[in-house]
Amino acid sequence: MKYFTLSSLALCVFCLLLTSCNNDPLPTEQFVLAKLNEEIKPPLTYADLKKIDDKRNNQMGEDVYWMKYQTKLVAGSNLHVFTKRGFAGMDTFYVADSDSSFLKKIAHDIQATNNYNKQFGEFTTSYKEIKAIKKGEMIKEEIGGINFRKTDSGWVRMK
Repeated sequence: MKYFTLSSLALCVFCLLLTSCNNDPLPTEQFVLAKLNEEIKPPLTYADLKKIDDKRNNQMGEDVYWMKYQTKLVAGSNLHVFTKRGFAGMDTFYVADSDSSFLKKIAHDIQATNNYNKQFGEFTTSYKEIKAIKKGEMIKEEIGGINFRKTDSGWVRMK
């Protein structure tokens, strides 16, 4: 009788362990950080992602997962930050020190604009350098959310 009780208890513990194992893990903070960094243009990078909140739902037959996070936008190399008036207002450009061709293009555009403005009066605007940022320096902190859906090949970002 003791043998039956011990084996039953062992079987129950084994079954509980099997059901408590998560065969379907949710996206981790590291996974989300990697996905964000796949979509941002170098020399910018995200770092130090922390999960604030998350939810898992079933929407229209699909397994979906949402994570709210806080992260830091960091300079991946030494940067120059420029603004330029565009069609949608002021655009901001982050240009790496190593991108000498684009820096030369910006310098040429600034010189040409200054020459034009000297000749015809202040009419057009050009790039304006705001500041320089060192490699590894934080540009800003961001709070955002990201959605995933479960597929046969794993979690895929929803756009």
